[in-house]
Amino acid sequence: MNAPSEGPREFGFGLGLLMGACVGAGVVMWLVPRVTVELRQRVDELTRKGQGIRDQVADAVAHGAHAIERAATAAKS
Repeated sequence: MNAPSEGPREFGFGLGLLMGACVGAGVVMWLVPRVTVELRQRVDELTRKGQGIRDQVADAVAHGAHAIERAATAAKS
């Protein structure tokens, strides 16, 4: 009744999957260098901003510590 067919097998789905994977890999290889350069630039920019904020905070803490030291010295006298 439902005997398996002895004719040639269809490989359309597998071939389409393989071709899609190849095209996808090609697109990724084409786009990755651009994305990598942009990502590196963004990371460098964020690092510079972070260093600037860190320096501002360090200056504010140092000024606060000096103000407290002056106030403590004035209180002792």
